[in-house]
Amino acid sequence: MGAEPGPAAAAADGGGSVVKQKAAQLWSADEVVKWLRRYEAPIAQRHSHLFIRHDITGAALMRLTDIDLADMGIASPDDRSQLARQIYRLRIKQEIFDLCRMLEIRDKADTKS
Repeated sequence: MGAEPGPAAAAADGGGSVVKQKAAQLWSADEVVKWLRRYEAPIAQRHSHLFIRHDITGAALMRLTDIDLADMGIASPDDRSQLARQIYRLRIKQEIFDLCRMLEIRDKADTKS
């Protein structure tokens, strides 16, 4: 689906269904860098090349730890902390989106019964 990468949001369209966006776990490394530029532009300027070099896809991004970020070459503890915070926020937003999708599917199944 050609949705702009960004945290999956549990937004509703006019029909009351969850707006479909590409799940973060499915992002390419380029889409991860696009997300990084959107939410942490100064850090992206300094480190986006590392995300490309290490081929950090959305699935990999969601699993990154502070140690992983340091191993990638992000030496600044402040940068790693900011990145970890944004990744955590993305995980939460993705979980909310997934829950909303499950509820929508359940509600549709209930109305068909």
